[in-house]
Amino acid sequence: MPSLVAALPGPGLEVPPHARDERVVQGVDNCRLDNQRFFLRANLVFPVTDCAPLIWSIWIEIEHRAYKRVLALWTESRRMSEPPTPGTLANEIPGYPPALGLPGHIMPAPPGSRAHFVLERSEHLLCVDSHNGINRDRLESLMSRLG
Repeated sequence: MPSLVAALPGPGLEVPPHARDERVVQGVDNCRLDNQRFFLRANLVFPVTDCAPLIWSIWIEIEHRAYKRVLALWTESRRMSEPPTPGTLANEIPGYPPALGLPGHIMPAPPGSRAHFVLERSEHLLCVDSHNGINRDRLESLMSRLG
C-alpha cells in the first residue's frame, strides 16, 4: 500500500529551522507549536480501484483540551470508546487545491495504531477523493508530483 508521511504540521514548517528546537515540540504522533497550537498525526486513507489504498500520514490541528484528553488515554484501551475528535487538516496535500484547515474528525484507534482522519464531506477534490476513492491513473498522477 502506498504511504506518504508529512514530517511536520504546515504551521511547524513555517517556523525558521534555527527556531524549531525551542518552538516545536514533536513526538512520533503528537506535536505542539509555541505551547499554543496542538496537533496529532493521523492517516488519511484513499481507496484505490484495483490496488491497495493510498495512505497519507498527515497532521491534524485540534483544541488543547482534546489534545490533553487524547494524550491522557494514549496507552489505554478505553480510548476506543471515546467519540471522534474534531480537527482541521494541518498539511497541504500535493496534487490538490489548497486544503489547509479542511474540517474532519480523528477516529479512535487501538493503542499502538495510528488513528484515521475522516474529512467532512464537501466539494473539495481532496474530500471527494478520500470518500469516493481514486483510480490507478490518479494514483500515478499524485505519486509523480512527489518527484
